Amino acid sequence: MKHRLITLMSCTMFMAVYACADASFEGATAAATKSKGKKGSSTDVKGPQDPITPDEDESDNVLRLRYGKGVTPKVADYLFVMDNSVSMGDDMANVSAGLSGIPKERFPASAKLAVMTTMAAKDPTANPLSTLGSNLPVAQADIDRYTCIDKEPGFLDLVNADAVLNFTSCQGPGRAAYSTPLCEDKWFAPYAVNSGGQRCFTAAFQNPRHGVGCEPGLLALKQLFQRHVGKPLFRDNAAVNVIFVSDEMDGCKSAAAKNEGISATTMAQQLKDAAFTNSKIASFKVHGIIPANVPVGNLGYQPVIQNLGGYSVTITSSGANYSGLIEQVVDDKVEITSSEFALPIESKGIIRIEIDGVATKDFTFVDGSRTVKVNGLDPSKPVDVAIRYKE
Repeated sequence: MKHRLITLMSCTMFMAVYACADASFEGATAAATKSKGKKGSSTDVKGPQDPITPDEDESDNVLRLRYGKGVTPKVADYLFVMDNSVSMGDDMANVSAGLSGIPKERFPASAKLAVMTTMAAKDPTANPLSTLGSNLPVAQADIDRYTCIDKEPGFLDLVNADAVLNFTSCQGPGRAAYSTPLCEDKWFAPYAVNSGGQRCFTAAFQNPRHGVGCEPGLLALKQLFQRHVGKPLFRDNAAVNVIFVSDEMDGCKSAAAKNEGISATTMAQQLKDAAFTNSKIASFKVHGIIPANVPVGNLGYQPVIQNLGGYSVTITSSGANYSGLIEQVVDDKVEITSSEFALPIESKGIIRIEIDGVATKDFTFVDGSRTVKVNGLDPSKPVDVAIRYKE
């Protein structure tokens, strides 16, 4: 099986044993229960007795990567979180047009896109999902429900062809919104097309835009993570960028969904923690195409985004072009300056780690996990790292 060359983004602090964040984040401390790399290792500090040879590139048991300043990630996931309320008007089309204006070569070669919408659930972990609204007093029924709304594509999930098929077969209103075929995959390349030759992201931005009655906003992103506990949303070691698009900040009345009573710093921390708990990613940033910063309660979208190291632009009415903001997100580079790495699969142990061909015993590893921390690396001195591990 061909070895996959994986370049990782790292950071200056560590999020438990999941992965690491970039230097713009405030991180948690490393988890306990770590075993030293010398346990079961055949390495020699002066060099490998049994070197990791080039022919082992054919093995899935060797992870090779480049570490240090000037090294940028090759795996990038871009999730668009789209306000799907009736007031969005042409905003979805404007975002799609802005994305279309970015040259293919501007994206990282491995870039993937996905789309979800903003709508809150009574219980995001329930299956089937149900929106806020039913079984609540009239004054608390924030979301104006309609038949099959719980199956609407993008509702705490990523939009794709299966989601649309499930929705349209439900015989509820809103089916006519999906006149363009959707792509099969939830994650697709920026210039991937559907069966009719249209861009996958253009098709994914289709939506009934029902008058839901409230603006759950970033709560939907948090609930997405709650729903997908144990089911990673992003690729290993990916630089994750969320682009949140909304024209209002009214919030929802129901205590489960309102934007009051929580600070921007707390919301940012909750989103970041949820992202790193869900997936073994390298970094997490949230950007916004959002209204002017008029906070609801203690929460405003702009400070949340600032706390997550992102960029934002004010959403406008007709004729807006958001290529500039999207290009800024795509061009953002975060160097690999930390030394905590995620293996492609869970491992029964580390056989050997080499730095520029010289073996080292100075690493820590959690048996049965996928996270290795190599100690003693200097980010100002780029090196090649090779990690041989047991399946």
